[in-house]
Amino acid sequence: MQDNIPGAIYRKYAEAHLSAAAYSDPVSVVNQLYKKYLPEEEQYIYEAEQFKPHYQNVMEKVAYLQIIEKLAGDDAVKYKELYEQGKTPEGRMTNGGQLYKKAVSQIPQYEPGTKDSFLLRFDDLPEHVHEAVYKEAFRMARHHLQSSRLKQSL
Repeated sequence: MQDNIPGAIYRKYAEAHLSAAAYSDPVSVVNQLYKKYLPEEEQYIYEAEQFKPHYQNVMEKVAYLQIIEKLAGDDAVKYKELYEQGKTPEGRMTNGGQLYKKAVSQIPQYEPGTKDSFLLRFDDLPEHVHEAVYKEAFRMARHHLQSSRLKQSL
């Protein structure tokens, strides 16, 4: 599991620098900086589509587990047996029968999130992206402060 704390710290520091430099909405500015690191639409769709078979596989397994829970009831030995036999799609089809077929047919279609929803999950981005956004925000804040001091001295 990725440690998300460094990314959150970079983000907060970026917002704090911009706020200290008198940006009126530092959160929006930082969000705009992150958008530069999102993939183009075609690349995003390509990446998101790669998760489709995994989604389908997990949903089929969940459907099977719900069925064998009903079939086995309180019989742990029966549950274990059905579980072991259901490790393959063929085993799930054999043991789950019509209940399994019906459950699989009702699995919702895979729909990847939007790029904007991806952006809202900023903590999942690699740390180097957070660092790059922080450095850019720091440069912007420094430039803003320097230019405002220059204006004041004139």
